[in-house]
Amino acid sequence: MNSSDISTLQNRIDELGPWWEKINDFGENIVTGPGRSKKLLWDKLKQNIDVSTFKNKTILDLGCNAGGNVLELAKFGPSKLVGIEGNDTFFKQAEFVIDHFGTDASVIHYRFQNQTSPEQYKSELGSFDIIFCLGLIYHFNEELNLNLLRYIRENSEMSFF
Repeated sequence: MNSSDISTLQNRIDELGPWWEKINDFGENIVTGPGRSKKLLWDKLKQNIDVSTFKNKTILDLGCNAGGNVLELAKFGPSKLVGIEGNDTFFKQAEFVIDHFGTDASVIHYRFQNQTSPEQYKSELGSFDIIFCLGLIYHFNEELNLNLLRYIRENSEMSFF
């Protein structure tokens, strides 16, 4: 990557800020936010999870932030990979990250609401083999969490929290 490309990439990342999620896959010492690196998380998780379980599975990442988990999950060959993000800034960051890395995934802008039933979540989001919900439910109140947890339980074979 030449210095003009690096500068253009850094400017685009800066335009999409502020970032919470730390994504350090860009090379050239380009790093996004101050948060935790999903790459480091997945290096540890791979020691305790059989990641071959994800191959050819449909996977949903609820609250995907800037798409760090989506980037990592894509490496394991799912048949379908979807990130959901309700925060406008994080959603735009996730779209950028997925596009920049050519990740075979999609991201959906979706707002979770108290009155949404598990059946409505299924109608709007669908069913998946595996649902990840890492760092999302602590943002919600009890009613929303109960409906979201019921949706996850009833519409996935496996879930990770």
